[in-house]
Amino acid sequence: MADRFVNREYGATVAGDRESRLARYAIASLVMLAVPIVAVVGLVVAGKFIKSEFLTVFHTVFAAYAAWGGAVIAFYFARENFEAASRNTERLIGATLAGRDLDSVSAREIMVPLRNMKMIRAEHPERVTLGELLAILRENRVGRVPVLRYGNHPAYVVHDTLVYRTLALEGEEAEKLKIGDLIESDKTGETWKKALAIVACASAESLAIAKARMEAVPHCRDVFVTDTGDLRGEVVGFIPDNEIREAAKG
Repeated sequence: MADRFVNREYGATVAGDRESRLARYAIASLVMLAVPIVAVVGLVVAGKFIKSEFLTVFHTVFAAYAAWGGAVIAFYFARENFEAASRNTERLIGATLAGRDLDSVSAREIMVPLRNMKMIRAEHPERVTLGELLAILRENRVGRVPVLRYGNHPAYVVHDTLVYRTLALEGEEAEKLKIGDLIESDKTGETWKKALAIVACASAESLAIAKARMEAVPHCRDVFVTDTGDLRGEVVGFIPDNEIREAAKG
């Protein structure tokens, strides 16, 4: 039965109006970029800058605004995709689990199996960079990235909001930042410690158990399904919070 639920969050298509919204964000970014460029060109025409000074200012302004515009567009692209996936999930789970309570539904029935998880597996998860996380988010159009240690042991779950917020605040060099450093930083630590807010359950345990464990940990929005039922075990699947909540409505 688990195969019916494979890739719900990870493979859902984007709603039809996403392109138009994305276009509006792109246009807004281009307008913001055009304003300082037009101002600089005006100063050149007025004789305020010589050619070399103009090029220096132009390159600086263009790079800054391009980075800002890209971060804004990427943020909304991922968020809208995640929202569309959530809407699709409501329909799927509502139809399949109607009339069943969480005590009668096992984690195995709705988990995303390990083979279908869009994740990062690393010997040292704390060294995974923002750039690596960003690549998974963009390539797979997902809203979160599970990070595992070698041996398939759970380490973190990083949500898109953490990644895009940090990119917007830290600038071009942000992609080189590592999860461990972001968690330990006085500036970003409070926010990035949410990546550690994870719990686990066994595949045979009910969604009622998974939900109770998730809600007992502040900021937790994800449940790893492991062979031992705890975070010391090997991951066999993954359940995002939206799927548990939608199952609860059934």
